[in-house]
Amino acid sequence: MRTNPVATRGARGIRVALGTWAAGAMLATAGCGAPAPIIDCVARDGTTPVCGFQNPEDLAALSADWLVVSQAPRGDSGGNLLAYRPAADASPRDARRTLWPAADSTASEPASPGCPGPPDEASFVPHGVDRTRDGATLLVVNHGGREAVEFFEIGRDERGPTLRWVDCVLMPADAMMNDIASLPDGGFVISQMASSTVSGMVALMTGGESGRIHHWPPGGPLRGVPGSEAAGANGVETSADGRSIYFAEWVGENFVRMGIDGSDRQAVPLGFNPDNLTWRANGQLLVGGQFASPLRAAGCFDVSEGTCGLGSAAAVIDPESLAVERVWTHDPATVAGGISVALEHGDRIWLGTFGGDRLAWIPAP
Repeated sequence: MRTNPVATRGARGIRVALGTWAAGAMLATAGCGAPAPIIDCVARDGTTPVCGFQNPEDLAALSADWLVVSQAPRGDSGGNLLAYRPAADASPRDARRTLWPAADSTASEPASPGCPGPPDEASFVPHGVDRTRDGATLLVVNHGGREAVEFFEIGRDERGPTLRWVDCVLMPADAMMNDIASLPDGGFVISQMASSTVSGMVALMTGGESGRIHHWPPGGPLRGVPGSEAAGANGVETSADGRSIYFAEWVGENFVRMGIDGSDRQAVPLGFNPDNLTWRANGQLLVGGQFASPLRAAGCFDVSEGTCGLGSAAAVIDPESLAVERVWTHDPATVAGGISVALEHGDRIWLGTFGGDRLAWIPAP
């Protein structure tokens, strides 16, 4: 098992999602029960793969044409943020563009006095991503070299989207953050899946309250949302007015809605391990996830060829009634597995994975 600093800071697959860089030895032994990887890149069972990606853990829309793909390190390849234009995929040069770090990456002086400067490009480990409400900035959870939220200014040139690093907010050093969602006032909420302490790892692996949701108003400080403790807090989203938060309790297999002030917490079971959350155009929430215990999921850390074969699912959720409708079940996985995000873009639902070489899509319901 590789033990370079990037790998032990969450560089691969669910090692990022679980934040278990401090428990590498334990998790390496868990791979014995991992499902076999999916090697071929062939459409089956109503699911179409698009290969040539690198642990595409999270997705967000940059425009009507472009997605941003948060790619965790894989093997000797470092993490990066990739622009992907689905409509141009027949011509890969026009369809995919590394945004950061890249040969032409740029950075400004940080806007916040508490930010020491841009992250180290060589150790960059992106995780959850979200675009701010004004569409001008991409927020990125980064584990590489530091635990932080990185701010990237979204631009455009003749080839498509561009990113310029502009600021950061440092997170507690022992906090293993996961996903992020912007707020109308320019702040954000962020999920902490667990801590890197031994007790934090044990709580995560055994289904205890390992993490919570945090709120960062513009200028800070970071504060825990009261009553948001969870067994593996994962994907997070916010309502249009910023008063409600929604999050995935990954180990607990629940979807949770509550006030950002800690009020009125309600949870509904999903029947699978929910990962990232995204909004649909019709006001529903989408959630993708897996059928797995934490240890079984850890078996997909180091899939070196093809993609994780972990059975997966996606569901739509009404944020008001909390009604849940399963729209995709892929178990056993034959095309794409270890699904970590489902994102509606045009007439398709795009699916990303924490451990593998592909995105996949299904028709939007």
